Amino acid sequence: MKSIDLIIPVYVVKGKKKPKKFYLNLNAYRNWKWHLSNSIKRDYKQLLSPILRNTIFPDPCEVTYEVFGATQRKFDVENICSITSKFFLDAAVEFGCIEDDNFTHIPRITYLYGGIEKNNPHIKVNIREILV
Repeated sequence: MKSIDLIIPVYVVKGKKKPKKFYLNLNAYRNWKWHLSNSIKRDYKQLLSPILRNTIFPDPCEVTYEVFGATQRKFDVENICSITSKFFLDAAVEFGCIEDDNFTHIPRITYLYGGIEKNNPHIKVNIREILV
């Protein structure tokens, strides 16, 4: 059974003079103006480019996101993973990793809490073939 493991970031840094981290989560996303949201999505896609380059997802597959936070502060896993998944899978389709991100190609998506990585908050993504 084919399986791919990737590590993806949970934030985008914007600004040259005064850099600011924009964490990808539903609470922030719903408050961003459309132009900021598009800019963050574009920058995130650039961060994903070297990670997804030359990667072909099995089809169909299931995708599991395991989020690692920076602190012991409690958070809703779905708030982080939902937006990250949306941006990640849209980039995967655009880069040709998979034909589409609809349910016929990715019928199962799972979100998990992985723990704390103080100096490196991230999401571990596992893409696993589904045998039909």
